[in-house]
Amino acid sequence: MSTRVNIDVARIRSNRETGAAEPVIRVVRNGEVSYAHTIEILGPSRVVYDPAKPGASCWIETDSEVRFQTALVPA
Repeated sequence: MSTRVNIDVARIRSNRETGAAEPVIRVVRNGEVSYAHTIEILGPSRVVYDPAKPGASCWIETDSEVRFQTALVPA
């Protein structure tokens, strides 16, 4: 099963409006949705843009392992 990664623009807007820092990177694996601040794709992947698709029109697909971090990393 492929993993899909996209950016949740609504969460970005909400963070800007409220000053929050909720994670905005959306990772969908096996029908399960997780959010992260940082991800690392450990292998081949591809970026897909489909403007006709409802919802997210641009995403990353991979069959590789995806590691993600849900806490902010200090700069």
